[in-house]
This record gives sequence, C-alpha cells and structure tokens, in this order.
Amino acid sequence: MSDTSAPQPTHPICPWCSGELPLAPAETCPSCGATLISDADTPLPGVTALDPEAIIRGIRPTTPPRRSKILAWITGDEGADEEARAAPGSLEPPPPDVRREMLRMEIEAEVADLQAEAGSLAAEAREEGLVEDAEVLEAAADDAAAARREMATDDTHGTSAAADPEAVRSWPAPQPDPAVSDPVSDRDARTPR
Repeated sequence: MSDTSAPQPTHPICPWCSGELPLAPAETCPSCGATLISDADTPLPGVTALDPEAIIRGIRPTTPPRRSKILAWITGDEGADEEARAAPGSLEPPPPDVRREMLRMEIEAEVADLQAEAGSLAAEAREEGLVEDAEVLEAAADDAAAARREMATDDTHGTSAAADPEAVRSWPAPQPDPAVSDPVSDRDARTPR
C-alpha cells in the first residue's frame, strides 16, 4: 500500500499568514510582520491574565456619590434615582368610548386598504383586457369609497355606528369566503382516520 499523504513542506510556515519562513528561526514573519518568538512573556490583563482591578470593581457595587440636600436643592437635581410610581389605573384597559374609537379607526383603515387593493386589481384587470373584472373591481372600490365617505359624515354628525354599542353588537360576524379553501380543513379531509 502506498503512502498518499500530502507532501511535507521544506520550509516552516507562518501560523498567521501561512507564508514561508526562512530556515533560520526568525522573531518576526517577513511577509506579515507577526511576532513569532517573543522574549518577554508579559501578561496582558484581561487576555492572558486576570485583571485584579476588574475583579475588585465587579465585587464592589458602583453607587454614585450622594449629594447633599442643600446642593441638590440649589442645582435643581432632585432624586433622579427614585422611580416614579405608576398611577393606580394606568395599566387598566381603555374606557369603552376609547375602545369604540380604536375600533372605528381600525375599520376605517381596513376599508382604505381594501379600496386601494380593489383599485389596483381593477387597474391590472384593465391592463390585461379583462373588462368585466375591471368593472366589478371598480364598483367594489367605489363602494368602499362611499362607505368611507359615509363613515366620515357619520363622524362629523357624531352618530358613528361604532359609538352605538347596540349597533356594534348587532354587526354580523365575518363569514368565511367559500372561494378560499381552508388549508387546515383540506389537510384534515385528506388524512386517513
């Protein structure tokens, strides 16, 4: 069996740049200038030796020096260390009128998104020559614009549908679109039981 190992280099190689070194031992690499042989083994705090000052700093908690109350009063530096306590009701959910306004804004944003999407789909259909689809999508965009105008006029008169809690409760729940299949139910239907 023959030995298929890689040929051994005849010259030493620099561990930093892999350049060839002269046969005589050198203190620095001629190509990259890296120190190869060091006479002084000086400890480097934090690298080759533990830094005693860092250990002491880690043990002692660093607290800022306290100023006298008179000096703090003169400079206007009042207890910046003390955190202000939160008001008792600051973490409670918002009141119903704020929730209704948030819901109204959310619905208005959804209508605006749908209107923009219908407009862009109508433009694409017109570009592809699908006249019927373009007309349907333009009608949907017009309906969305009318709904936005209606919501805006209701808000100016103070009769927003979201302001009436009964109207909000009577809104129908969103129905799933039959044209879009549910991937979970399709997967369950395909799985043998």
